[in-house]
Amino acid sequence: MIHVKKQFELSGHAGPVYGFSEGRKKGSLLTASGDRFIAEWDLEQATASPFSVKMEEAVFTVHCIIEEQVMLAGTGNGHLHIIDLVAGKEIKNLKVHTKGIFDILPIPDEKLLVVAGGDGFLSVWEPGSWKLVRHFQISTSKVREITRIGAHIYVGGSDGYIRVFDLPWLNETQRFHAHHEGVYAMAKHPKKPLLVSGGKDGHLRFWHLNEALRPVLAIPAHNYGIYSIVFSPDGRFAASASRDKSIKIWDTDIFEPLARLIRPAFPMHTHSVNWLWWHPEGLLISGGDDRKIMAWQVVRSQPGEEHS
Repeated sequence: MIHVKKQFELSGHAGPVYGFSEGRKKGSLLTASGDRFIAEWDLEQATASPFSVKMEEAVFTVHCIIEEQVMLAGTGNGHLHIIDLVAGKEIKNLKVHTKGIFDILPIPDEKLLVVAGGDGFLSVWEPGSWKLVRHFQISTSKVREITRIGAHIYVGGSDGYIRVFDLPWLNETQRFHAHHEGVYAMAKHPKKPLLVSGGKDGHLRFWHLNEALRPVLAIPAHNYGIYSIVFSPDGRFAASASRDKSIKIWDTDIFEPLARLIRPAFPMHTHSVNWLWWHPEGLLISGGDDRKIMAWQVVRSQPGEEHS
């Protein structure tokens, strides 16, 4: 059994919270919102930071690259904004996508940055110079999620396919239909050679990385689409977030549900839960369409304890 407790709740955005990134310093968090703002939060103090950036469109995804001292923001009109964290000013506005940017994946060892667009294209950039390396279409549907595992990246889209590309050349090596109507989330299992995916069909599906992505298991996990999958820093727990307004906590050894966070049993989100991030020091952070950010403590229960 586990014990789940909400540690604190943050509010301030005037629109849905779509994405997270580690902030400019340890213990801080950046959030991307439909209100066109990127905000920073101090998780240690559970307060808003004075730092914020206003964009011209809704911000779907944000990523902080501390080594480069830049913040990357993908907006609803397909622009990729490069913001200098020291000066607090935009230094580049990269315009190759015609629809919203849903994911940003830095690949530091290859000196590449891969961007997923709602126009069905991937764009590949060289950090620092911000030179466009490649720009190519992989689907007629939205490209929503990019995950790196070893020498490959795995790309999920609204057409329900997962596509595999090698590094650094980004040649497609495999594709397979994974979910009905769309792949919204992916993560590598921390203990096993498995890719875990979540889709619009509300299922978690498991694919064997050492056996040509053979399907291993399918779990009907949520009532509606699964938007995020994350694993705890110690690898003991997984969490999935859904449009059904819930978060589920899973045992990673057998992938059975340990807790379902939903109202009224928990002081949860009132609308779709869009994103999860497991802080390196243990807190599970969630954000959703209700414009709120919540922090959860998840620990094994002691004898006699109950969920709260």
